[in-house]
Amino acid sequence: KLHVANLNGNRLSGTIPSSLSEMTTLEVLDLFNNRFSGSIPESLQRLTFLSMFSVANSSLSGRIPSGGQFQTFPDSSYEGNDFFLLQLDSMSSRYTPDERRPSTSETDYSD
Repeated sequence: KLHVANLNGNRLSGTIPSSLSEMTTLEVLDLFNNRFSGSIPESLQRLTFLSMFSVANSSLSGRIPSGGQFQTFPDSSYEGNDFFLLQLDSMSSRYTPDERRPSTSETDYSD
């Protein structure tokens, strides 16, 4: 069973095959730095074990699938493509900022 598919930098072209969704044990799918066309197949949402995914700098366009693991990957997984920018902005909002810590100038040292 295949758990890692590292295909980055291979200058692959054409569309991302939807048949990749049949590799249900994949945990890593790295398609960074290729020359794909089209969009990310919706069928890849079936890869429920994915913990790392990247199509950065791969000449893709369209929409990023909104289901499955795709909501958990950082924006850097999608950089350098022509995805709809509004979608990337809305995905960024799912991250909550760290709790704000007071700076030394805000710390009250009085007793």
